[in-house]
Amino acid sequence: MASEKGFYAGTRSFAWLAELTHLPIDQVNFLVCQFTALGFAVLYRKAFCPQKVSTEIRHVVAFTIGFGLGYFCFGYQITHLVIQTTLSYIIMNYVSPQIMHRLVLFVSLIYLSTMHLMRLTYDYGGWTVDVTG
Repeated sequence: MASEKGFYAGTRSFAWLAELTHLPIDQVNFLVCQFTALGFAVLYRKAFCPQKVSTEIRHVVAFTIGFGLGYFCFGYQITHLVIQTTLSYIIMNYVSPQIMHRLVLFVSLIYLSTMHLMRLTYDYGGWTVDVTG
């Protein structure tokens, strides 16, 4: 939650760049992740093309890179992304297709609304980027 350094739970490895650019650390980390992802995209397209590598390997590589970048930006709060994704996945696998889309929307809105309300209690008026948006 909130600490003496502020609410942000992501890494502070680029704090020097945040001071240099006069941007908040969460925005610097977001930009670092975006440019890193662009670099990984080129590598992924060249080294892990479907003709060279199996689908399973491509999925593992994409998941690992995505999870790493998510953890870099959000720190321990990535558990909320995993929980929400898991809930949606379970609903999509075990609920009738006729109501699945509505239930996923409902559960996601309830979960994110709860996260927003929790954030209001411990970071009221905060401007940092976290998993709640």
